[in-house]
Amino acid sequence: AQSKAELVEMLSQARLQSHAVEIAEKATAAILLEPTKAAVSSRIGGDPDLPAKAEWPTLRATKKALCERYTASSVNGILDDAKSVDMPFAFMAQIDLEEVGDHDAANLLPDDGLLSFFFRPDLMFEEKVGNSKSDWRYSLPCAVLYSPKGTKRTLTKSPEAVVDWRTEPVNVAFDHAWLVPEIGRLPNDLGRASVAYIEWRQAELELPQDQMVCFPTGTHDGDVPPKGGRVLLSTRLRDPMYDGSFSWAYFCIDDASLAAHDFSKAFVRISTE
Repeated sequence: AQSKAELVEMLSQARLQSHAVEIAEKATAAILLEPTKAAVSSRIGGDPDLPAKAEWPTLRATKKALCERYTASSVNGILDDAKSVDMPFAFMAQIDLEEVGDHDAANLLPDDGLLSFFFRPDLMFEEKVGNSKSDWRYSLPCAVLYSPKGTKRTLTKSPEAVVDWRTEPVNVAFDHAWLVPEIGRLPNDLGRASVAYIEWRQAELELPQDQMVCFPTGTHDGDVPPKGGRVLLSTRLRDPMYDGSFSWAYFCIDDASLAAHDFSKAFVRISTE
C-alpha cells in the first residue's frame, strides 16, 4: 500500500475490515530498495565512497572496553586472550539520502548526505542491554557512518582482510510502501481474522527484500527490531558464517538515536531462513 488510507481499504477487502484501522496504526512506511541500471550513488555491495583521506572503518577496542558492552564470556570465546582488537569492517551498503527523496514518508532520515553501512559477519557477541545476567542479545560489531552533503568522497578499495566478504555492487533505486508487523506485534488478538492476516502478511514477501526503516523480513529471535527501536536497514545476503546459506542482516537502531540522526549506536542481527 502506498498510503495508510489505501492500506485500510486493502485490509478491508482481505476479510480484515474489523481490524483494518487498528492494523494500519501499527504499520510502518518502509523504504524499498530495488536494483537499477541507472548511474546512482546508492548501492549494495562493491566498495564504498569514503570521505577523502578517511581511514577505513575498523573495530578498534581493548578487551576491557569490549567487555563493558558485551558479556565477557562471548568476548573471551571469540577473541581468546587478545588484549585488544584492530579489525576492519566489511562494507555492506551505502545510501544517498537525496536519492531516497520523498520515499521516506515518515521523515525519519536526514534529507541529504550519505549513509554507509559496515559490519563484521564473523564476530557475534552477546550484547548487554540491562542489569540482569539474562538481559542480553546477540549482536555483531558494526559501523554506520553519516557524511553530510558536500563532503568530498572517493571510491575506496576494501582491505585484503575483508575482501572475501565483498560482493559485486548492485545499484539501487527507491520506492515505499506501508508494511504491517507480525501478528505478535499487534496489541490485540485478531481471533478468527488471524489466518487472513497471516496470509496478508505473507504477500509482503513478494516486495523487494532490501528495505529501510522496516519490519523484519526473515526469521529472527523476537527482538528485531528491539522495543523502542526499528530496523534501519534490512538486506538479504550470502553470509560466510552460515556456509553460504542465504540470511538477512538487520541494522537496528533505537528511536531516540534515529530522531537525533545519531547512527553510532546501531547494531546488527543476522538471521537465517
